[in-house]
Amino acid sequence: MSEEARDPRHVLPRAIAITLVVTTLVYIAVVAAVLLVVPLDALSTSEAPLSLVFASAPPWVQAAFSSVAVVATINGVLIQIIMASRVLYGMADRGQLPRILANVSPRTRTPDMATAVVVLAILALSQLVPIDRLAGYTSQIVLGVFIFVNLSLIALKRSAKEDGDYFNMPTFVPVLGVQISFALLATSLV
Repeated sequence: MSEEARDPRHVLPRAIAITLVVTTLVYIAVVAAVLLVVPLDALSTSEAPLSLVFASAPPWVQAAFSSVAVVATINGVLIQIIMASRVLYGMADRGQLPRILANVSPRTRTPDMATAVVVLAILALSQLVPIDRLAGYTSQIVLGVFIFVNLSLIALKRSAKEDGDYFNMPTFVPVLGVQISFALLATSLV
């Protein structure tokens, strides 16, 4: 996505930092709300702890929660489509996948063939794999991608000279990223 930004050197680090801070604060607020409303023994045995918050709520609140869940799910799918299509596009543009996946629409300036392949793959998977397993696999794939992105950043930092005109991240950040992503991936596989 950085290739689509006007000034990625300045915009992306700021956008990533803001996104991490906002999502972390929202996550902490949701966890705090759940912990205040639902007893710990009920949380520890539930496969859907957030739904316990709304179990005794009025029907209109439950409907609103369901609507938010649907919108969040659709948003997650769209993000996966964007991310995966950009990965396919980047690999095809570098000659690592068939060149047709590097096709860019002249109207939208987005990778149309890569996006079509990802959409078709998601449609097929949604019909062939149970949704709860598919969600788990998706999370594991994203963690795997995070591991490889952080490993790539470590490799780039080792091979690049330090005085370039680009955003420079301390080495401990991608090392910590690999460790955290690997730990999360390992716990999801257990």
